Formats: sequence, structure tokens, C-alpha cells
Amino acid sequence: MPRKKLEKKVVDLVLDSRFWKECVVIVKVTEPLVHVLRIVNGDHDKPAMGFIYEAIDKAREETRKRFQRRKKRVEPYLKIVDSRWDRQLHKNFHDAGYWLNSRFQYNNQEMENHKHTISGLLDVIERYFNENSDLRSKLTNEMKFFRTAQGDFGRRSAISDRNLMAPGISSFMISSFMVVYFIVYTVYSC
Repeated sequence: MPRKKLEKKVVDLVLDSRFWKECVVIVKVTEPLVHVLRIVNGDHDKPAMGFIYEAIDKAREETRKRFQRRKKRVEPYLKIVDSRWDRQLHKNFHDAGYWLNSRFQYNNQEMENHKHTISGLLDVIERYFNENSDLRSKLTNEMKFFRTAQGDFGRRSAISDRNLMAPGISSFMISSFMVVYFIVYTVYSC
């Protein structure tokens, strides 16, 4: 194609309002996902593991919100995101990281909406501590203490640090329960 014809095509495309409408759609769809990528990439001061599950959930929610009146328009994009998440990204480690994140654990509405994450945590415990039944039992027993903020989890310092510290840091010092969190980080980052 001669250069002049190509230039004319480009100019016509850029001046077409449909082109710019599609650009707006693309930005509305990708912006929440870029936030997730920044978390995964480590652009934040917090470890990603305890936040990936929540970040992808919030990105889906934000994308749906942005297209409330045009749900059919966004469905193909959400299907792609869901497919990638389900097939390639979503692991029990993400569920465990979410469940062990005190920022979410003590938000009753948040945990009610994502109560299935306990299955991922139990899968991780069973997989890595299957041979050591004493430790496995101790970890599963401590889950109720963690969930209900009993014992050391109910101490003033533990409560005040829930939203300040990265997931697992203060709790790791408190209980052997966080051994699971260490394993999640170690295995996932390899």
C-alpha cells in the first residue's frame, strides 16, 4: 500500500469516534487489571501473596461496576480474566494467603463472602504437613484461635497491627500457625 493511502487510513481511523469509544472501553477494562499486575510485580510495599486473591476479586468487581449499564459489552473480557484466573493463576496458596491475611480475616463480611478460602488453606496444610500429624493437628486447631482472635491473637498488639503489618509477620511471631504462611511464600516464590 502506498504511503499516502496508509497515512489517510490512519488519519481516518484516529478521527473516527468509534475508535476513541473502543479506546475508552479498553482503558476501563484494563485499568483494574493493571492494579493487580502492580501487586504481583511487587510495586507495593507489601508481599503479594496475601493480597492477590482479593486484588483479582476487586478488579472483577470494579470492571463490572464500570459497565453496569452495558453488561454484555464487558462479559467477553471478564470471561477471559476468569478463564486465566481459573486455569493458570488461582491456586490454593492464594486462598491460604487470603485466609491468613489478618486484614481480611477479621472483616466478617469479607470472610463471609469468601468462606470457601478455608478449603484452600486446609489443602495447603494437608499437602505440606500430611506426614506430621501432630503439627497438622496443632495448625488446624490454631485456626479457630486465629479466626476468633483468642489467645495471643487477641492481644492488644496483635489487634492493633492487623491492618498495619504485612500478612503473616506479626502473627508469625505469635504462633506456629504461621508456619503455613512461610511455606506458602517459600513455595510460591520459587
